[in-house]
Amino acid sequence: MKKIPGFEDDEMEIIEMFLEQNKSIREIALQKTDFGRTKINNLLNRYGNISEENSNRVMIARYNQKNHTKVTSVKEVDIKPLEEEQIEEAYRKIVLEGITLTEISSILGRNRDAVKKAIIDFLEDKSDIEEFKKTLKENQEKASKGERKRFLALSEDERKEEIFERLNNRRIAKGRPQYSKELLERKYDRLLYYLYEKRNSKITHQEEELSIEDIQCMMYEFPTMLSMSLSNKIKPIIDVLDNEILDYRRTNKILRDNPSILGTAISRIRLQINILESTGNLNYAIKRPRIFRTSPELMYALVKQSESQNRNDNPFITKQRIPGRYGVTAEELMKMHDVRQEYGDDEYFDGR
Repeated sequence: MKKIPGFEDDEMEIIEMFLEQNKSIREIALQKTDFGRTKINNLLNRYGNISEENSNRVMIARYNQKNHTKVTSVKEVDIKPLEEEQIEEAYRKIVLEGITLTEISSILGRNRDAVKKAIIDFLEDKSDIEEFKKTLKENQEKASKGERKRFLALSEDERKEEIFERLNNRRIAKGRPQYSKELLERKYDRLLYYLYEKRNSKITHQEEELSIEDIQCMMYEFPTMLSMSLSNKIKPIIDVLDNEILDYRRTNKILRDNPSILGTAISRIRLQINILESTGNLNYAIKRPRIFRTSPELMYALVKQSESQNRNDNPFITKQRIPGRYGVTAEELMKMHDVRQEYGDDEYFDGR
């Protein structure tokens, strides 16, 4: 198994024993006397926290060791109802110990959404549910900051190695061949040159520039950007953000906070920007760039519903919060406020 920065050799051996040799935690603890079962569990959770791919591998391995029917993907996992004791333990660990939903899902060998729903159904009281959701968000933010700190503490070569591994893990999960290290090195160098050297040379104020660390963190969060065409995909997206309504400073904030926008269709971004500008809501998306992950259809519906109720707060809430606020599902809300009524001739809808 390939060495992962931040993990000792004996830790890598334990991960390999669990994931590739199909040995149980009990068997490993008997063989590795310096590691008790709790320590091994914590090690597997730490490995799972590196990426969704790693978390899924641990989840599948845990499931296969407990069930006669074997699975190869998270989608195949047979989600049986959680026992009340499991739900209480999951809730306690999240609220009192500050662990993330990803961690507890990995421990239970269950889907994240299934665990979250089970806890919410168990709580029942609305105030407890809202407090629980707030805690989930806080735990995830702490974990993300800790992961960024860990990543930035690595050497540049170690950072590149992790970025390349994350991209290739995603390709493996989709049944695609891995990229060679030589190809990834060339793509990395080209992208770094464009974003750090060429693009920054156009920016007057240094504090508005993307740092090398910013760019590496973008690659770590969204490694797919390394597989994308610089001239046909990445540059055109950034040009749209720069030239149509934003500026270098605001574009760079969006890229730092939501690098996956580089994988978005240009027509989608243009329509999103049009909706945000025309309704006076662009400031919310600049402040929270992940709002750009909201489809134009839902974005429009949320704005219009908020306007119909004369609300003056941020209209962009998650799908999960829509029923609680408006009494309808996201799908029903989009039917109530059809974006095509106002933007039906936009190029985004060509071929749809």
